[in-house]
This record gives sequence, structure tokens and C-alpha cells, in this order.
Amino acid sequence: MSDIRSITLDTPVDVDGQKTSQLSLRVSRKVRDRLAAARLARESYGREHGNEETEICLFAVLAGVPVQSIEELEIADYAKLQEAYAGDGFLSRSSNSGEPSSPSAATQAGD
Repeated sequence: MSDIRSITLDTPVDVDGQKTSQLSLRVSRKVRDRLAAARLARESYGREHGNEETEICLFAVLAGVPVQSIEELEIADYAKLQEAYAGDGFLSRSSNSGEPSSPSAATQAGD
């Protein structure tokens, strides 16, 4: 399953030198997107990155923007990305091991 969700930002963000007030988030359920995010997190943050950094990279991959653009989002706009991605409840499900099924699930549990 994959679809596109447009997120209107309250505060425009720089994407490749252009200010934008909207991001198109490809909502994907593909393992390859998770793997791409994990690779990007290692490249961007090193081996000792956490769930938050992996989630930032996942959103960068799915929105097709640089990691720095996601890092510069206002918290309210970042929450919009989380909500758009988790809109169907996919990220709030946990595995049988009791661990969150995604980085966002851990973030949501702490809210």
C-alpha cells in the first residue's frame, strides 16, 4: 500500500534552496523504505543513532527531501508528518515482543 499525503506546513522550510510550505509524503508500507531510512541514518548520524534519527530519515526518504529539511521543521509541522504517516494506525501497533513496530511508535507512546 502506498499513497501520497500532502502536508501544509505552518512555517515554510528550506528544501534545496527553495522555501516550501507543503511537503508530499509518500506513505509506504515497504521494507525497502525502512532499510533506506536506516542506511541514511547511519550515513547522517553515525552508528549510534536512535529511533528519532531513523524516523527523521524515514520522513526525508518518503518526502524526497534532504534530512536537513526535516530537521529544520517546527515541532508542530513535524507532528503533522507523524500524524499523516500514522493516520491508519499502522505505526501504533506493537510487535509480539512488546517493542514498538517503528521509531514513531516509541515517540507517540511518550506523548
